[in-house]
Amino acid sequence: MLAQILQRVTEPQVAAAAAWCDGLALLANGRMQDAMQRLDDANRRLLALGQAQRAAQAQVPKVIALSMLGRHDE
Repeated sequence: MLAQILQRVTEPQVAAAAAWCDGLALLANGRMQDAMQRLDDANRRLLALGQAQRAAQAQVPKVIALSMLGRHDE
């Protein structure tokens, strides 16, 4: 659902939030690689908006995905 919203959204802040939420949903559904890609997308969008702190917060769940994949060094 969020992926569909993300495709239609034109407001950059809403698109960033949708990407972040979609990343969390993918993580909760065990789709770690997809979750990391979406969280990275949210990070890029937030940085482009000048929201470095939120961009960093969007990367925190990525640590969970990396850990679940055994990629502890990343």
